[in-house]
Amino acid sequence: MNRIERKFILENGFKSKIVVQSLQKKYPIKKIFNSREINTIYFDTNKLDYLYDNLSGIKNRVKSRVRFYSNYNDQIIYEEKIKKNEIGSKRKIYITPKNEKTLDYENSLKSFKKSKIYLNSKYFLKETLFVKYNREYFTDIFGNFITHDTKIEFFDVKFFKKSVLYKKSIIEYKINEKNFEKKLFYNFNIRYSRHSKYVVGMALLNKTSYV
Repeated sequence: MNRIERKFILENGFKSKIVVQSLQKKYPIKKIFNSREINTIYFDTNKLDYLYDNLSGIKNRVKSRVRFYSNYNDQIIYEEKIKKNEIGSKRKIYITPKNEKTLDYENSLKSFKKSKIYLNSKYFLKETLFVKYNREYFTDIFGNFITHDTKIEFFDVKFFKKSVLYKKSIIEYKINEKNFEKKLFYNFNIRYSRHSKYVVGMALLNKTSYV
């Protein structure tokens, strides 16, 4: 599904919850699914092409990542997030881990590196950043999705004990492309901005700087 993403960066904790509650009161938005902890391992080329494409504002770019959920041990999801101008899409491939351990960074990474996707990668991808955060899920009456991410923590994949807690929360409005064309979405009274967890995490861990 193609979509346009609007991201709203907020102060963490109580303040961001108040913003979400005010949106629920003002607009017909309902919560769906249970909140859960998301774990993401980002991958990039040896020259960090994906990172620098984002920093340079390249209109057609890719993010490569593996995602798994805490308290689930039945699948890992490999995602390529593709951006063409404002329109984003995802390519997902589901990988079944070959052990019954609860998924964590190490065994998820091992399972992915044994998969055909990784072994056949022409870009020679390497892990560059690990991120974990809590996510709440909502939807509007048009079928667009809203997510609320809190307790975002970035980990250095080389010095794994080194981590940084992000002092912001993120609300993301994921608007279906057809709905966007028909103006079937809400104009929240919050300023939206460009934002990437990958770029922010790499900068906070001193792997790059903003330009």
